[in-house]
Amino acid sequence: MSLASELKDCTRLISHFGRRGAWRNALWVLRDMAPRLLPNVIVYSASIDACGRGEQWALAMALLGEMRGRVGLRPNATTYTNAAGACGRGLEWERSLALWEEFLKEGGEPTLSLCSALVGALTRSRRWEEALCTFGEARRRDLHPDAILHTATIRACGQAWRWQTALSILAIMPEAQGGLRGGGGGAQAAASPR
Repeated sequence: MSLASELKDCTRLISHFGRRGAWRNALWVLRDMAPRLLPNVIVYSASIDACGRGEQWALAMALLGEMRGRVGLRPNATTYTNAAGACGRGLEWERSLALWEEFLKEGGEPTLSLCSALVGALTRSRRWEEALCTFGEARRRDLHPDAILHTATIRACGQAWRWQTALSILAIMPEAQGGLRGGGGGAQAAASPR
């Protein structure tokens, strides 16, 4: 088996463990790779995601620092998305926002996934104004917000009892054109202030 194949297999295994919330197993795979295999950005991104899914935001941030410092890898949009999501799950919205700003400062081109991760983090922390600003930024950058981003933003506004704002976002949601299809997830989000 080639080293490239082994690297792909390790990445798949880390992702597999991450989807199941088994962050310890994912980190064991990451640590077991050395010295034979050098983890790349994809491996670290998957490991950060696994930590995030396991609600281990501090470990996710430590891995981000490790990949930059000791390993010398440059994080990509997926890395930032996974790190922002991990911080969001830990209600560390300031860190998610700082990651977004850092990514932009480094010249990164925002992605819909990164915007969604940031809005999700802000929504979990009940930061509706910042979530609305991020949604607006995604639209200004012509990222074509999808139902996930619309729904997260609607939920943020609904939590703050900003019904008019939530309904205006619902009105521009792609599924709202021609009627609510697909179960009306946006309407449900607007109606549930959780």
